[in-house]
Amino acid sequence: VKPMQESLMAELQERISANMAAMDPESLIKTWMPMGLHSMEQMQKAFWSQMSGGSKPASGKDKS
Repeated sequence: VKPMQESLMAELQERISANMAAMDPESLIKTWMPMGLHSMEQMQKAFWSQMSGGSKPASGKDKS
């Protein structure tokens, strides 16, 4: 069992090392936001438009 465990641990260590190298900030941003900062601006605008519109009554009946 020991040789098998050592082999599996070596493989696991290699995979973890390879994945850690791919976790640099630039790669993460490209993965999460493929369109770059432009899509971030659009997301922000949509968020703020929803937040500002959320305080208005849905119909003209509720004027308290």
